[in-house]
Amino acid sequence: MNDLQQLKVITSDRKRIIVEAPAGYGKTYTMVAMIEEWLKKHKIANHSKILCVSFSVAAAKRMKEEVVKKFKDSNYYGRIEATNFHGLCRKILKKYLNLLSLVSLDVDFDSIETCATKDLDKSKFSDDDLSKIQEFDKKIKEAEIDENMIFANIDEYNKILLTKLSVTNTLNYNSIITLTLQIFKNYPQLKEAYSFYYGGICVDEFQDTNILHLTLIHQLFGKKNRVVYFGDSMQQIYRFMGSVPSVIDKELFSNEKWDYIKLTTNYRFPNNANMKRLDYCLRKQIENSKEQFASKKVKLKVLESENILKQCTMIWKTLEKIRNKDKNSTIGILFRQTRGKNSGTILEILEKLCMNNSVEIFNATFSDEDESFIEFHEIVKKVYQKKKRYIFQDIESFYDDIASCTSNLNNNASYMLLLKAFMKKIIQDKLDFVSRDKSIMECLDSYLLKQSIADIESKVVLSTIHGAKGLEWDYIILANFQDGEFPNYYDIKEMGKVSIEKSVSVENIDKFKEILNTFYVAVTRAKKDIYVSYSKKSYSGWNEYLKNTSISFLSKLPFFECEIIRK
Repeated sequence: MNDLQQLKVITSDRKRIIVEAPAGYGKTYTMVAMIEEWLKKHKIANHSKILCVSFSVAAAKRMKEEVVKKFKDSNYYGRIEATNFHGLCRKILKKYLNLLSLVSLDVDFDSIETCATKDLDKSKFSDDDLSKIQEFDKKIKEAEIDENMIFANIDEYNKILLTKLSVTNTLNYNSIITLTLQIFKNYPQLKEAYSFYYGGICVDEFQDTNILHLTLIHQLFGKKNRVVYFGDSMQQIYRFMGSVPSVIDKELFSNEKWDYIKLTTNYRFPNNANMKRLDYCLRKQIENSKEQFASKKVKLKVLESENILKQCTMIWKTLEKIRNKDKNSTIGILFRQTRGKNSGTILEILEKLCMNNSVEIFNATFSDEDESFIEFHEIVKKVYQKKKRYIFQDIESFYDDIASCTSNLNNNASYMLLLKAFMKKIIQDKLDFVSRDKSIMECLDSYLLKQSIADIESKVVLSTIHGAKGLEWDYIILANFQDGEFPNYYDIKEMGKVSIEKSVSVENIDKFKEILNTFYVAVTRAKKDIYVSYSKKSYSGWNEYLKNTSISFLSKLPFFECEIIRK
């Protein structure tokens, strides 16, 4: 172990640690090694478990895989749980939802459906009740509420939903956490029991934590348990979903006594000086917009096209060149947004080109909150529960049954590929029946099949930048890298006037940093190289007419030197 910063995290005896961990700096290795240290040196009580939890589905999967890889053949395996926040709360609600007075004693939590607030059956709620639910959700989404306000409001919020549970059989996503918080509020002895039960807590992707997640974590704090946050301020890209602004800094200056450790060595680009320099410069730019870069420039490979159709051709040719040069390489084609005719056209044409040329491609641009994706999980769960005792004796029959039941769902083909990748991994892990059943049910209960994108065998994956969080490919092509798309119209309007010469001057620095964070996440998905692609003319929304567009202002950052590729 030559990395002193990693070693500090692994061997620390402090109860509260915040680890600033940039992409490619050895975060996952450090986390797993730290957990091993806790277990082998009895730094947590023998009766307690270690909770690895994250907002991100991909991060939860990555933690789970590393835990299986490291500990599945040891006595420690059963002492580690890896899940996301909703998965954790579902587990608690399965046991204790009936403690709440408005819940029928015979209610089966597994039978309750979940959905976004917008998809609740509005005919079952009064206008006043709907307004109260929406107002609370809005405050969560816009990070305009603190923990005290949450506990002041959850009784009424939960009551509205629970009162209608007998007729709707549905809860919204936020209530999965607010109900858990109410149980802890009403039964402090149960809250204390969970803080003993989880002797160690690792929170990954901490920068994306929203106020509900943060409140839940704080409820699990105990006098003796260890809590470690792993995060990177530069990868906070879920502000639009309520992640707490500057959450790492706010937690550092809270009443808890935190030890702050920053990982400082980039392991992702050991032999690629240009990519390593890109990582360094972007981090410096976000830390200080006035930073001047007098030394060597960073080369940015720019695929320039006259229009959207020609951009499709350019991306395809680049994809072919990469595959001819590096046959087994993986390629991620990323989009800032998939709404509108520009992205829609590129997605449609690229899928056709790949299919016509026998190139395996996986379209992951759907959301894990899409109704059809949630319904797919529910169907799989029902079929699995009927067949689980003998499912692996005839797995193809199981897949046939699922395909038959889900043929009418949008994106059915992508969902099936995810299911097959997930089940293949389950088989490879060679778990006993109980552990295997638990893993499958946790995934289906929490709608986590999208976590298996990393296991898809397709060499080309289409994804949004947000959907690519926690994943990586050999090469990244960032499509639609023009103003109006990245950043989009609303980003530009909110950011205000931008001036870039030797340094950057911008009206709304917070919005500028948010855009840079998203760009940083995109480029750090690449292990070998990145291309950006833009059109001089593009569509406006879903309209047919073309307008003149220019390459994203991000290409003009003071450390970039653009290498224009036109053929």
